[in-house]
This record gives sequence, C-alpha cells and structure tokens, in this order.
Amino acid sequence: GGLSPEEQRRRTEERLKILNKALDVFRAAGAALEPIELPPSQLTTMLGFVLSTEAAAAFDDLTRSKEIADDSLGTWPNTFRTHRFVPAVEYIRAQRARTLLMRQMDAVMSKFDAFITPTGSQSLSLTNLTGHPAVALKAGFQNNTPVEIMITGRLYDEATVLRVALAYERATKWHTMNPVL
Repeated sequence: GGLSPEEQRRRTEERLKILNKALDVFRAAGAALEPIELPPSQLTTMLGFVLSTEAAAAFDDLTRSKEIADDSLGTWPNTFRTHRFVPAVEYIRAQRARTLLMRQMDAVMSKFDAFITPTGSQSLSLTNLTGHPAVALKAGFQNNTPVEIMITGRLYDEATVLRVALAYERATKWHTMNPVL
C-alpha cells in the first residue's frame, strides 16, 4: 500500500504552496529572504547517534526498570538500551566533530538573524546537535493536518526567534486554528 506517485506529488505541491504563502507573510512584513546553505546533511546523519546516546544516559534508570514494557513506546526504549553500549572513545570523537559542526553553523548564522524551513527538514536534526534555538509554528493545513514552519536563530538569541515568531502569528490566524478531530 501507500500513496501513488501522483498523490505524493500533489501533496508535495500543496505543501509547497502553504510554505510559500508563509514566506510571503515574512516578505510583507519587510523581511529580506535569501537562500541559506546549511552544513552538509551527511554530518548530521553521522552524528545523530550522539543524541540517542545522550538520551540513553538520561533515561537509563527508566529503561532498565520494569516500568516500561519492551514494546510499550515503540522503538525508543530499545534504542536507548542499545545506545548504552556506544564506546566512550566513539562518543568523544563524535563530540569533537559536533563542535566543528557547531562552528560551521555559527559561520552560516553570522550572515542571518534567523532562517525559516519546513519542520522535519534537515535543519531540525542539525539544530538538535548544535543547540541553535528554534520554534515551530503552524503555516496552514493539509488534509486536516497542520503544516508547520520552523524559525531558527543564532546561539543564545532566543529573543530574536521569538520576536520573528510573534510577528508571524500577529500577521496570520493559524495559531488560533486546530484540526477537526
């Protein structure tokens, strides 16, 4: 089963229209929008295990306990259990590479106050690794499901991210709408 190629294309086009309308809101508010080139996604993919390893440490007592069944929360408990066995040497090497990724991201962000992407894009994993502040906002609905944008800012500059988000919400009504259940 699954969506036909035509339906996938139609949904992608519909989603792009929603996202472009959101960008138009920023343009109308006076934002100068430019394309942004993020660090290569291969780095994010290679370093993704760092987040699971950190989560494994944070939830170690819970995942070792009998409080959650092996299948009660999907794959997360077992993901955490398996990441307990990541060698410290590999984790430390990955942290060094993560620092380089953070520096690359800082260099990119030095040219921008913030950037806007669809949620779930490459930037989500990237900012989870680099710590850049981000906020997700509704930009519309597709098949009764919210389509969201993510506004990301410079390190330690949550205020700008929140100002941009507030300006967007004041210019739209999406934040007042909910899907029909």
